[in-house]
Amino acid sequence: MPGAELVTRITMDTIDSVLNEEKPVFVACIREDRDYIKTLRDIESLALFSGPGLRVCYALDDLLPYFEKRFGITGTPTFLIIKHGIPQDTLLGKTSVQGLMTFIGSHTVGLAGGNAGQRQGPGVPGPAQGRKKPSRTAFGQAASRKRRAL
Repeated sequence: MPGAELVTRITMDTIDSVLNEEKPVFVACIREDRDYIKTLRDIESLALFSGPGLRVCYALDDLLPYFEKRFGITGTPTFLIIKHGIPQDTLLGKTSVQGLMTFIGSHTVGLAGGNAGQRQGPGVPGPAQGRKKPSRTAFGQAASRKRRAL
């Protein structure tokens, strides 16, 4: 999967070093259920979006009891932002990639490489480029042409 090298699976061997990093750590606590692959793809997209200012990780079923005990998570998926081992923010429940980007936005602004809300994929106009919406007139003209063609 694209971006897989940007996402770290947390294991019992790596949990302490990952959660106590200097930079913010995004952790997705997820289950290997029917939404597992989609959630991993969303997390990979988030890693590509966030840049090096945020470490993006996920924990599966085997570590959920640890996260429940240490951070008080109550369900899955749960998304956490952790700095120096301390939870800074929590998001519980399914969300879109855009929802995840919004969630991490305030935690990556100002960090080296962190530019959430500014970085866009190739060919995707962002806020700085002034994404234009078609005018009502354009919609009306297209509808009129379609009606005339019938």
